[in-house]
Amino acid sequence: MLRNRTSVRSHESSSSLSIDNRGKVKECCRKTVAFMCTQVGVGGLIVVYAVVGAASFIEIETNANHTSNYHIELVTKLRNDCSHQLWLKSKLMNFDQKIWEQEVSVIIQNYQHELIKAIKKGWSGKSPAEVWSFPAAMMYCLSVFSMIGYGNMTPRTQWGKFTTVVYATFGIPLYILYFMNMGKVLAKTFRWFYTWIKECSSDPMDIDIEDGSIHAKKKIIVPSTACLWVMSFYILIGTFLFAHWESWGYLDSVYFCVTSLCKIGIGDFVPGTASNITIPLVGLKIGDSTSQNQTKLVINFVYMLLGMGLVAMCYNLMREDVRVKMKEMKEDMLLCLEDMRLKFSRCFSKKEVMLGGTTTTGRIGAQQNTVPIRLRAVSGFQNRLNDVVYCPPIVKNEDEPPTAVVYFGGDVQDFSENMETNRDSKSYMKYNLESTALLLRNGFPKSHIIVIRPARMEFKTFSCFDNFVRGNSAGVPDHTPMHHSLQHLEKLLQSTSQRLQNLNQTPSTSGTSNVEANQEIDIDILQVQETVTVDTDGESEYTCKDSSSSCNSITSADLTTELLQNDIQTTIASPSTSEVIELLDPLWWRDNLNLEKCKLILVGFSKGCVVLNQFIYEFHYLKTLTPDDSTMIRLLTRIKEMYWLDGGHGGAKNTWITSRSLLETLTRLGINIYVHVTPYQVQDDRRPWIRKEEKSFTDLLRRLGANLTRCLHFDTSAVANLYTHFEVLQVFRQPCPTPHPAHISPQKDDEEEK
Repeated sequence: MLRNRTSVRSHESSSSLSIDNRGKVKECCRKTVAFMCTQVGVGGLIVVYAVVGAASFIEIETNANHTSNYHIELVTKLRNDCSHQLWLKSKLMNFDQKIWEQEVSVIIQNYQHELIKAIKKGWSGKSPAEVWSFPAAMMYCLSVFSMIGYGNMTPRTQWGKFTTVVYATFGIPLYILYFMNMGKVLAKTFRWFYTWIKECSSDPMDIDIEDGSIHAKKKIIVPSTACLWVMSFYILIGTFLFAHWESWGYLDSVYFCVTSLCKIGIGDFVPGTASNITIPLVGLKIGDSTSQNQTKLVINFVYMLLGMGLVAMCYNLMREDVRVKMKEMKEDMLLCLEDMRLKFSRCFSKKEVMLGGTTTTGRIGAQQNTVPIRLRAVSGFQNRLNDVVYCPPIVKNEDEPPTAVVYFGGDVQDFSENMETNRDSKSYMKYNLESTALLLRNGFPKSHIIVIRPARMEFKTFSCFDNFVRGNSAGVPDHTPMHHSLQHLEKLLQSTSQRLQNLNQTPSTSGTSNVEANQEIDIDILQVQETVTVDTDGESEYTCKDSSSSCNSITSADLTTELLQNDIQTTIASPSTSEVIELLDPLWWRDNLNLEKCKLILVGFSKGCVVLNQFIYEFHYLKTLTPDDSTMIRLLTRIKEMYWLDGGHGGAKNTWITSRSLLETLTRLGINIYVHVTPYQVQDDRRPWIRKEEKSFTDLLRRLGANLTRCLHFDTSAVANLYTHFEVLQVFRQPCPTPHPAHISPQKDDEEEK
């Protein structure tokens, strides 16, 4: 029984050992296959495949090719017989030249006929060992799986032909995999090298962000000309090599390089055939030695294999360049069509006005035709400066205290002339700062509109509110409670009031205007036709886009009065303007203009929401650490509403406030909070942290009892893109499509919690 137990234990141990061995073998095979699928593995695999194929063809064609040996012996015997017959005819018929020529001609013709038949059957004057050298066999394998097919070498045995079919069946897919992977690797390497060269020459600003991933630089596209230069240089190297080694002309060398790299493979020029010529009749060899010839064939193999990788690299880079150019061409065509549509619509509108017609839909009447006023370099806290766009209210409100809407825009939004010159932003010209000011005035007709331009526009695209919130070069915020953004806002409002009060004291300015009394603005276009620009010294300039129109010198006060009088004259005929400014006082909004005492409505759109988030940090600091600052406490009491319009930015954090203590302070202030979002931000699976932080922000405010209203717009849209992102500016003052819709599905909530 003890013996049986011992045998059972040994059997179990051997079984477990065999299972472990099988597991190790499987793991080793898995790692080997995974490595072979990498770029390095595929490159090594194609070389090993060529070496194994070369050895196989040498073994098959040299050891089993008895037919070639038979042809060599046959041609040798044929040559000896021909020379013997010629000797006999010359010995016997040396007295009659005519008969001798006839007999010799017959002998030579028979020799040529038999020699041609031998050549057709595979005789080349060389033995199989001389033909199937290792470098020549590798070149044959390369021509098979790369589909070049020179045709100078062919297998003569049945097994050689069968092996070629099988070798090509597995080799061609492997070569395609190598072609694609090597093209990606070389394209990535060359793109990095090209980017490095371009950065060294232009010294652009590089951006590195911890705990996030944003690269403010645009992706550099390698131009097609650079790819063509690389291929031309590579072909030039091959031209000099083959012209020197093979004694070819330069044109023939270029011809061979191009046909080989393009996988045409005509076969009239093949390396290794011209440098070592054998004269069959005498056995004389002219040219380099066999070892030198084989070395050249190996170098040619490497040249071709690397050259095909460069072809794949150029294909990838040129395809990327063509795609970008096609996209730009498409955008230019769309802009051209949009411009044509705009011109036609304006033409028809003018025609309707001339014929006495009226428009009923999609219009903002002439009562809103008062132009925005640009204030350049408005001073704020501690020498901070911001450009401001101001629009006065269009409805006089005597029953309530005055209100001011302060707007902070997102990326791309800038002055119209800056957006028009930037390819990335000119598609969104309808949302420039002046047009946005008019749009806000339509939503808040009784309020002063103050649009604050970012301190800088990085690469003419990224909004950076450095004066309000500290951030990196792309405007991604790094909030701190002592950046004095509230103090800067207070000073900006005071300086804006002073600058607006001083407008009527300006001497005279020159400008141009093409505004007519009956002109209307298309709300779908929202293109600002004119702008009053006020420099830092108080001088104002009124400009219009039509440079061909006549210009008259007028004062800024007269200009504003004339514009408002035009508004009034047009408004009198409008039956839908019951609440209109007093006709006899068009500049009523200047009376006692104190923006620093108005009730405030703060609006942040997209990246501009980081300024509102910064305000929350400073709210908490003021209420908890500096409650004796009476000036700032009064400012907090004047803030009545805050709008977050589809907030988000390129960083991976600080898109929404999720701190409970900060939101408790915001709730205690009693500010009405409005959150308007679109699928572009909160349903983007590539940036799930935005959805998660926004959900935490709104849920926590609801639990704290804040006055919160949340709306999800365009949730049924087929495509969530930048256009729907910007369209929230047009609909956020409308009633919510669905009251308090669900943030995300319960299934997605569970996945995020996990």
